[in-house]
Amino acid sequence: MAAGSSPSQAPETRPGPHLAVVRLRLVVKDNGVGLPPGLDVRGTRSLGLQLVMTLVDQLDAALAVASQGGPCFELNFAVENCS
Repeated sequence: MAAGSSPSQAPETRPGPHLAVVRLRLVVKDNGVGLPPGLDVRGTRSLGLQLVMTLVDQLDAALAVASQGGPCFELNFAVENCS
């Protein structure tokens, strides 16, 4: 214990932002016909898939793609929360 302090004193807090990293999962799915087998989602000319890949890159996200019962795109990414 520091000189001049007592056990009942609250610890010193400093004002300012406190950062916390939060992991998020975004799933977009529909019940359409699905994706063609072997589709390279990075190399496609489809505007929709180009937009998905741009979002993945901007968020530095991990992407999982499934096609059973319709296309399903799952993005996992981190966000810094400043409070």
